[in-house]
Amino acid sequence: NTDASEAHTEVIRDKFIAKFRANIEIGLKAVFGKHDNNGAVGTSAPVTDIGVEDVMKKEEAILRTVSRRKKYPAKASMILEMIYKKNRKSLKDIKVKTERQKIDMSGVSDNNDDIRNSLADVEKRLKRSQTMAVETKNKASRLVEAFKIMKNVEEAA
Repeated sequence: NTDASEAHTEVIRDKFIAKFRANIEIGLKAVFGKHDNNGAVGTSAPVTDIGVEDVMKKEEAILRTVSRRKKYPAKASMILEMIYKKNRKSLKDIKVKTERQKIDMSGVSDNNDDIRNSLADVEKRLKRSQTMAVETKNKASRLVEAFKIMKNVEEAA
């Protein structure tokens, strides 16, 4: 019985590994595959020469970058500030409006009475919930104390 289940488990494991590898290859092809001039991934034979080593190198590069940002926060912030300034300058050069505009709120009606009533109701419910929580905590502590007393009585008897 266990031999059959082990064999069945082995077959399922092999199928899972095959499907997993196929899915990983599809993902790697989609991410690292060659693109046509239109920007779409080529429909010809997919590239499968991306290996685990390539993925590991990419991950190590990301970790090195994060590590440098942790070690040298001043330099990282300086670089980010330079990028920010260049972006702002390029936005000004292409005449992009970045100032704030006033929003027309004339169509919005404010029902302060409804809001006040709702907030008062929420406040009452919150206070009731808080008192119930305190009462429940007190009951729980009393039950624990009663259990300890009963246990001590049983041990003494």
